[in-house]
Amino acid sequence: MVDLPSPARRIYVDPDGAVYVIGANSVGTWRAGEWRAGPPAPDINAFTDASAGFSNGKLIVYAVASGAILISEDAGATWRRSELQLGSQPQMPAVATSLQHPSVAYVSYRVRGGPFGVAKTTDTGAPGNWF
Repeated sequence: MVDLPSPARRIYVDPDGAVYVIGANSVGTWRAGEWRAGPPAPDINAFTDASAGFSNGKLIVYAVASGAILISEDAGATWRRSELQLGSQPQMPAVATSLQHPSVAYVSYRVRGGPFGVAKTTDTGAPGNWF
């Protein structure tokens, strides 16, 4: 048993038995009886939502928070931002990816005073490639 720094939002288990816990703004790992807390995503107090999947044995994590899409391709050790090209900062309440095909992900959005929608990436959120 381990005490977490924040409530668990999502839990994933890889085939080798490692347990990944997405918390308020970071990913922690339980492996071989040892807990390792990952660094928080830069400038983010709390994720609004998060989703993850495995690719070649690595955990790919998508999170949304404060109008930002955050992506980690190394189980939360590092983070990069990706953006929807909408002209203004949208609200993004939800994100989803496939457990076994995480290069594909979906983000719901709403532009203030404008439309609701869902954007998709097929290349792990490469810049400019949400459609």
